[in-house]
Amino acid sequence: STPAHVISAENPYEHFLGEEENSRRTNILEKYLRSRPYAKDLVKVLGRSADPNSIWQEECWAVSGLTRSQAVEIGRLFQQRAIFELTEDTTMVISSDETVMNTSPRCSD
Repeated sequence: STPAHVISAENPYEHFLGEEENSRRTNILEKYLRSRPYAKDLVKVLGRSADPNSIWQEECWAVSGLTRSQAVEIGRLFQQRAIFELTEDTTMVISSDETVMNTSPRCSD
């Protein structure tokens, strides 16, 4: 019943980094999350644009046990403009100032 948060460390502030640097940042984020006693059920996921014409995608970590504020703070630490919050029914895009930028129903597939 608690939300999961999806956080990336890749391409900080949309500054495109190469595959090697993005991979390094993703590994650092993993170590950071694993060091937090409240972070649970860490799963690597692939974030993609909802636009079918976009090729944007990046590796992210889905994690439960965080509050929205904790997840946003980690996103800011890794220079991300937003994180995702997943509940049973919805997907929300949360900006780095904790504003809900978008809410959409979760897919049932």
